[in-house]
Amino acid sequence: MLQVKIPYAKEYWEVNLPDIDQIDIINPTYPDSARNEEILVWKALGHPIEKTPLTRLVNQDSKVAIIVDDVTRPTPTKKLLPPLMEALHKSRVKKENITIIFARGTHRRLTEDEEKKLVGPEMWHQYRVVQHDFENEATLVPIKDSSGKSQIKVNKWAAEADLRILTGFIKPHIIAGYSGGAKSILPGIAGLDFIRSNHSYRFLSHPSCNVGAIADSPARQDMERKARCLEPIFILNVVLNQKNEIVQAVAGDLVAAHRKGVEIFNGMAKVEVESAADVVIVCCPNPTDLNLYQACFGAAVAIRTERPILRRGGVVVLVAHCPEGLGEGGFPELITTYNQPQELLRALAKPGFFELGQWGAQLWADILNFASVIMVSDGGIPKDYYRSSPMRHASSVEQAWEQAKKILNKKKIHGYILPQAPFTFPILSS
Repeated sequence: MLQVKIPYAKEYWEVNLPDIDQIDIINPTYPDSARNEEILVWKALGHPIEKTPLTRLVNQDSKVAIIVDDVTRPTPTKKLLPPLMEALHKSRVKKENITIIFARGTHRRLTEDEEKKLVGPEMWHQYRVVQHDFENEATLVPIKDSSGKSQIKVNKWAAEADLRILTGFIKPHIIAGYSGGAKSILPGIAGLDFIRSNHSYRFLSHPSCNVGAIADSPARQDMERKARCLEPIFILNVVLNQKNEIVQAVAGDLVAAHRKGVEIFNGMAKVEVESAADVVIVCCPNPTDLNLYQACFGAAVAIRTERPILRRGGVVVLVAHCPEGLGEGGFPELITTYNQPQELLRALAKPGFFELGQWGAQLWADILNFASVIMVSDGGIPKDYYRSSPMRHASSVEQAWEQAKKILNKKKIHGYILPQAPFTFPILSS
């Protein structure tokens, strides 16, 4: 038997699969333990890429907005803030002129306890902390984009600052190619109009809208072009290992520093395989497993790359706790109203159609169109959804493996296991 440990919720499961099958484990080659994380952050801040050092971008009168990730991301914000604050205070920036903004996009509001946990209690008490609210027009201001022909609405605290510092971490992302960089602004602190256009059915249907795609991705290019209108911007992005430890950091220009971070990430997490598999086991560690909406972005790495590692008609085994059920916004209603993927895609493609979370629903429909899906979860997925949707349920990975064999009508199958799926970039060798 093949024995492997996989993450589930906040623990690990030991899985035993038959050695008669060909099963390969795909893991990033992150360092097992990080070097001094604070030193890595300070090194990045001291050597910004194509940007003036942070201490020379501000003075005692500067207003600064620091944009941070919400609870759906494992970004170690409370490790990034102390060096940033120290650098700002060296240039005599006043505490009352610094605002920490949670880039929620369209995600749910954070609780006060979640805010404190993410930024640290000391930072929470010492600085102004706000949550972006895309629905509250009173907290949004219009900004003309770089072309001067159109405008976007963004968070007023960020727009009114003299400098915007974007923090985040880099991993594969289906819409933007990778997380990090301009994504913290757009859609992180954007109004609904931008989100509606950038996360549209048309953009997500573009052949270059794939995990790992940047240069030809219409969504990523749109984000970066429009974010430039909020310069000056300084980014601090990190690469994390499976323990959510910082293994590398980059700082500086909105695009150049992000691209360097992507290069570093790919050196650790981009894995080429020689053949497409019958089955891919996709594991979504906490917090990427909060709900099905978040988990389906993890599943995207198996099918939405330039060269997918799963053959069309294969099986995705999605291992995700999903304590918050299907998700938020319009995602649950869309995937339950339109049970069949083709029906859902037809609805989304209609001119003028828009619903919050439709980008997740479109991705979910693409996954169900591409492969059979077996969900391994004891979390909050409603039983009714299993009965009405094409997605099957299994109580264990072992049970899901046997179900996959029956679906494929094969006695022996080839499979890949992605223990850290959302943080891995697997691709078929060219």
